[in-house]
Amino acid sequence: MRNPSIAGLLPPLLFLLAVPGTAQHWNQVNPDGFGNPTNLGVVLAEYNGELFGATLGIFGSEVRRYTGSSWVFEQSFGLSNPSVFDPTVFQGELYLGTFNQVTGCEVWRRDAAGNYARIDPGAPGPGGFGDTTNIEVSGMGVLNNVLYVGTQHVVVGPTDVCVGAEVWSFHPLAPVPWQQVPVPWGATTCEADGFVEHLGKLFVGVTDETVGCEVWSFDGAVWTQEHAAGFGDGAAQTDARGMAVCGGDLYVGTENSATGCEVWRYDGAPFAWTRVADQGFGLGPAANEEVLALTCFGGSLFAGTEGAASVWRYDGGTSWTKVAPDGFGDGNNAIIGSLVEHAGQLHAGTFNQSPPGNGCEVWRHEVHPYGCASPEESLVILGGTPTQTQTLTFGVDDPSGGASSPSTAFLAVALGPDPNFPCGTVLGSLGELLISVLPPNPVFVLASGTPWTAPGTPVTVDVPVPLDPTLVSLSIYLQGALVGTKIRLTQGFRVVIV
Repeated sequence: MRNPSIAGLLPPLLFLLAVPGTAQHWNQVNPDGFGNPTNLGVVLAEYNGELFGATLGIFGSEVRRYTGSSWVFEQSFGLSNPSVFDPTVFQGELYLGTFNQVTGCEVWRRDAAGNYARIDPGAPGPGGFGDTTNIEVSGMGVLNNVLYVGTQHVVVGPTDVCVGAEVWSFHPLAPVPWQQVPVPWGATTCEADGFVEHLGKLFVGVTDETVGCEVWSFDGAVWTQEHAAGFGDGAAQTDARGMAVCGGDLYVGTENSATGCEVWRYDGAPFAWTRVADQGFGLGPAANEEVLALTCFGGSLFAGTEGAASVWRYDGGTSWTKVAPDGFGDGNNAIIGSLVEHAGQLHAGTFNQSPPGNGCEVWRHEVHPYGCASPEESLVILGGTPTQTQTLTFGVDDPSGGASSPSTAFLAVALGPDPNFPCGTVLGSLGELLISVLPPNPVFVLASGTPWTAPGTPVTVDVPVPLDPTLVSLSIYLQGALVGTKIRLTQGFRVVIV
């Protein structure tokens, strides 16, 4: 693999006055609605190293593939299939399930050559696994080389009636590939979501608007209920769609229309859970009613919400940091429906109302703070983007006041993180070393001519990004230090050049 030089990133520094800053650096990477405002929402999936987006569209769901600079149209599922949920990779192929309240949900498969085929048992006729009231494939997951599919099972009418979420298994080489899996939950359940493997079992969130959401695990033969309905909040907590494993732990995000969404951590045994976020991340249901998207990225858990359409990073305990402006600055973005890692970067897909919106959006997060024992906001982005010919302005600070005044500010740039990434190596009172200082990773150290004097007065450093195609998708790792009679290390940043 090539090992490009980063010397070109480090011309002589310009020293600027500090300006109000943010660590929220996202760029939109699609045209609104992919050029069509009737494409209201998009869910994302990575498959074979490429990013795919499936739309929720008034005139039918469409699938596009991202080349890194543009989106290539691949497939339309027709007017009666307006949306796709939870695309899943199984045995080297991409599976997509649709919403269809006319003839029932459908399951489609894309192979590595780009060919699409409908493969649910009703194909090419009515879907819904033989029951048109199975109107949506609400979740998919894999356990022991078997694909499991959950449905939204609803009789549609003036008042929709839930009639019991179903689960189906798919064994491609079996004489009868599709089999219904008996489930223990009741007829008041609406849909089965989540479908995340953890500890050798498949965890499934079940929506129940009567008694509250449930979480069940399945080992391939036996179902086990893992918590009381509604996590103790009853019918107010109706949905447990968002699920992810991060740091060896399972996390579940809920919908709570009364007090706001919650996030719970599974502690390894039935009914043993710890709540790590509640009341809509402290903002209530109007801002954050539901966690629809959970993902683990760079060793941290990220959550995307419905309401204000915000993205949050979990910092441990019950602490969360908002890492994107609500709706990415667009008030018509009402939902973050998916969070997916692709090419080392976090991508978010939105639901954008139309009218008056312009259609769904895909955003890419290009600057990622990290560290486990470093002061928050000790290294901040004050401006710019990691885009060729643009400039990133960093601020080096010690909000805790532990550094000596005056101190000289340094900024180190490396091609690799500390081996303990996303944590680092603790060096006693100096703090946490977060970049690799060992060969073959070169380290460039930049010194500021402006002394640091007090908390809240970051010393600024510019890092211009040159025009060099070999730098595209390169990750660099940065860490600051304040050196006086004491030495204090800052948190780190991982930056992906685009």
